[in-house]
Amino acid sequence: MSDTDEENIRQWIAYTRANVAVNAVGVGQYLLARAGASGELRDAVDAVVMAKLCAVRPQTSVPKTVNARRAAQITRQWVRQFAADERIPEPVRSRAAQLLEAWVG
Repeated sequence: MSDTDEENIRQWIAYTRANVAVNAVGVGQYLLARAGASGELRDAVDAVVMAKLCAVRPQTSVPKTVNARRAAQITRQWVRQFAADERIPEPVRSRAAQLLEAWVG
């Protein structure tokens, strides 16, 4: 890995951490960053995604407004992608699957 690749991944981590949207990282971005990282940097990439998943609160009742239902649907689909993709490491997939089990609606 070149110094430039490592720096790009570090910048991606900082950007993703700072982004307030829980679904700020897609599966493709995550896998790309993870593929370019090794050792502690790969652990940091995983930690960012785990933090985003841990910030998700499963929907425990049906939202009352159309906008709230749409937002919940988008978030649920994002979580589902992490739970379903076999290229995702088991701890991350497991966390996403736990969220889906608790989801209502």
